[in-house]
Amino acid sequence: MIRSSFAGFTTAKLGMSASQSALNVIGQNISNINVQGYTRQRVDLASFNATTGPRQWGNVNDTFIGNGVIVNKIEQVRDPYLDLRFRTEMTSVGYYDETLSCLNELQSVLDEVNKTGSIHNQLEAVLEALNEFNPQAANNEFQNMVKTEMQLLTQYFNNYSNRIQQAKEDNMKEFKEQTVPAVNELLKQISDLNKSIRENEIMGNPALELRDQRNNLLDELSGYVKIEVTYEEKYVGLSSNTVEECTVKLIGT
Repeated sequence: MIRSSFAGFTTAKLGMSASQSALNVIGQNISNINVQGYTRQRVDLASFNATTGPRQWGNVNDTFIGNGVIVNKIEQVRDPYLDLRFRTEMTSVGYYDETLSCLNELQSVLDEVNKTGSIHNQLEAVLEALNEFNPQAANNEFQNMVKTEMQLLTQYFNNYSNRIQQAKEDNMKEFKEQTVPAVNELLKQISDLNKSIRENEIMGNPALELRDQRNNLLDELSGYVKIEVTYEEKYVGLSSNTVEECTVKLIGT
């Protein structure tokens, strides 16, 4: 059976259309090469065959030839495993960065290296006063000297204790007034993006740029707290169409 001439035109048209889509995606990738969080995109192509079954008057020797190529979808080239590993490490980095910040603050309080008026120097002064007091325990002058040095040592301990307590209160205040609101704001933005992505997918738009924004927020959130991100395809109403649902769980305390 002779193949229709228009079938060849259709094949060529579909091929040029698919190639044009691929060129458009390449241009999109190149233009966004320096955009933070942008995920490279690719064209998912599939061979197209309009034949639905054996033809009634077809010859048994006829060869079934496809009708060209079609673009299934534009998708992101992203590895979920790398996302998981990156966010796990970001949680560790955030934890140790905050720990280091607290330790640096404590170090500024408990700096005993070559510091005049430190606990170390005062302990030496107490030891020296006790050595002088030992052979002359009945002497009121040496008794008062030891008492004075011990009182100074107690004042140093109280002063250091107050400064450490103040550092703790400052950190708790920062946690309540800055960290917690920042985490809540990130969760709110992620929730809003989930709704936008769902609405776009229902309309047939994969919303890849919105996904990039969501991934950036998830990466930032992982710097505050350990998270578990899961994706699940769910049906829309009673149709056979599905949309992706992203769920974020906070792990630990």
